[in-house]
Order: sequence, then structure tokens, then C-alpha cells
Amino acid sequence: MKHNVSSFVFAGILSSVSAQSLAAEDATNTLVNIDINPDLLNEISLALPERQDVNQAFLSNEYSPNIILQEDAHVSVTFLDEGAGYRNSLGYFTYEASTFENISFGQIDADGSGHIGISELQNISGVNTGMIFNNASESGGGGSLLAGDTVTLTGADIVNVDGDHFDMTGGTRFEAGTNVGFFLLQNAWDGSQVKGWDYTSQDPLAMYTLDFLNPENNFAATLDNSATYSRHVAMMNSISGDNEIILGFEDLVRPQGDNDFNDAVFLVRTDPVTSLFAEVPTTEEVISLQAAPGPSMGGGLSGLFALALGFLSLRRKQ
Repeated sequence: MKHNVSSFVFAGILSSVSAQSLAAEDATNTLVNIDINPDLLNEISLALPERQDVNQAFLSNEYSPNIILQEDAHVSVTFLDEGAGYRNSLGYFTYEASTFENISFGQIDADGSGHIGISELQNISGVNTGMIFNNASESGGGGSLLAGDTVTLTGADIVNVDGDHFDMTGGTRFEAGTNVGFFLLQNAWDGSQVKGWDYTSQDPLAMYTLDFLNPENNFAATLDNSATYSRHVAMMNSISGDNEIILGFEDLVRPQGDNDFNDAVFLVRTDPVTSLFAEVPTTEEVISLQAAPGPSMGGGLSGLFALALGFLSLRRKQ
């Protein structure tokens, strides 16, 4: 899109978070450019067509656009494309299965701004965060990223690159049972620092893979009770790869904008491949939904297609 009192414990308070403690050290020190399978790019163009509403069935609450690691693992993120006028910043957060139980949007939104800034999320016990791309814009579009630019989240080296396949070694691994989510900070890159991360005098909107954290919600929203238009990530399992999850972000408050969910598109992999577990449809299912008549963005959730979604254990090609 060209436009650009429940029991929970805060680890600190917003005012105590210093710019130094939030220094934006992203993951680009591990960056390697890998080949992109043309079939993958074709899948994305069909599943997330430019300036076309994503079928609401694809955004069903029957699945969650977050991943669960089934064993200790490295995680990588590959930049594929972006269509935003903003210079957005991409990051990730990890949490435990019980982290967000009995917590409401209003309890996290400590300053009452109506949106949850990344520093407010960091204050929740059990949440850890990291930056992936300080500037998630492509080369020629306000940034320097090229399709295929790949980084690891915990300092692992990318080795044995063969086309679009590679291994990860060294660094540290996420522990089995870790939940991994992602966030996009809207227009947060100021040319040298990330607003809301390096300094908190400016607090950009953050779009999360956990729906109830997003700005469409009211103070009473919870993990199991979020607003209709609060999903900002389209996640699907690529049929052209055996352990690849596609993430497509919508970077405007919904339902404004074009709702095409391709403002920033990334690929997520794990090593070992057996660790990646996500409750998402395949690109084949999504493409089928896009080709079929579906409810409009203003039509609410009635009449949604029923998606037969199961947990998908992904395998890497040999």
C-alpha cells in the first residue's frame, strides 16, 4: 500500500525504561542474502494481491498468526517484499503460554493512549523483545533491503547456503515451548534510530501478531476477546517450502486502508525444521479463498467460510 484486576506482574514501569536499555541493535549483523524460489513469490502474489481486501475467512480466529517452538531451535526471518510508504521497523517478542492470561488491553496500556507501545509490552513479566530490521523498507523505497535478505534472531550464523536452503549454527537457541510473535512499528525509523525503542518521546503505533494488543481494541479486550478488525498479520504455510511460514502485515489501523496485508512480507524458518509449529492455512487454501466470493471488509464476520485448520508441523526439503 503506497501511503504511506487480574493477577499479572509488570517488570517495571514505562517511565523507568531508558533509551540506553532499549538500544536498537537489530539482527542485520547476521544478514546473508539467499535465493528466493520463484514459486514462493508467485504464491504470495496470488494469496496477497496488491490493493485487494484479504478474504475475511483467512483472518478467522480459528488460527493464530504466532509460532510455537516444539524443541530448542534457531529462528530466521527473510525479507521478501514491502509495499508501504512508511519506513516501518520489524521486531519479535517471545512469551510463555500463560503470559497474557487474565490481562486486558487497558491494563497493558499504562498511559491510556489507546494503543500499546512496545515499551509497554516490554514491561510485562515473561515477555522478551528484539529488533529484526530497524528499517524494514526495500532498496529504492526508503531502505536498503533486498528480497532474500535473511537474518537470525539470536545471533546464529547462516551457513551451507545452497540456493534457497541453508542451516543455522552457533549463537543461542530459543527453548522448546517458546511462543514467538512479531510486531511492526509504524513509520518508526527516523533515519538513525527507532522511535519508541531508542527513545520514547515519540511512541509510534505498533501492530502485533497477538490481536488483542492492536489499536482497534478497547480497554476491555483480552486474548480471547479482541475487536473484529484487530488482526494485522496474515500468516500462512508456503506449499513451495517444507518449513516456511509467510507473514504479511497491514500497517494501517483497520478497516481503513486497502487491507491487502502486503505492506511488509517476510518468511520465517526454524532449525531444526521439526520445531516449527503453527496453526495456519496453506497458501493453496488462501488462494482458493481469494478466488471465491467472500464477505466484504465491512460485512462483519457472518457468513465466513469454515476453515479446516490443524496444527501444521513443517519439514524442510532435503
